[in-house]
Amino acid sequence: MLGGGGPGFGKVTQAFKLAANDFTRYEVKCSDLGNITADATWDGEAQRMSLVLFGPGTGEDVLARHEDTNPLHISYQVTAADLEKGDSWRVYVANLDDEAEVEGTLEITWVPPED
Repeated sequence: MLGGGGPGFGKVTQAFKLAANDFTRYEVKCSDLGNITADATWDGEAQRMSLVLFGPGTGEDVLARHEDTNPLHISYQVTAADLEKGDSWRVYVANLDDEAEVEGTLEITWVPPED
């Protein structure tokens, strides 16, 4: 659980290993207003990666996206309308390289709004 579990912040750190043109998905729970960020760093020959945040609900709402070289960062301010759709959020990490494998770390963080 990232948000809604009390004061402070939540953080999830996951290692990933992706073949060429592969992706992985991480699901996190967030049930409170605040800011969700995701940061990906990696080792390997892959030159381009993608980091995408999908909000709760149907899974079709891309709320933040970044495609580029190492490192990647996305950030999204959670709204009340988002929370009405549910508390299950998904972060996708994709290797956009046609040949190279990649190993890295994904860090997903939730910080409550400032008063």
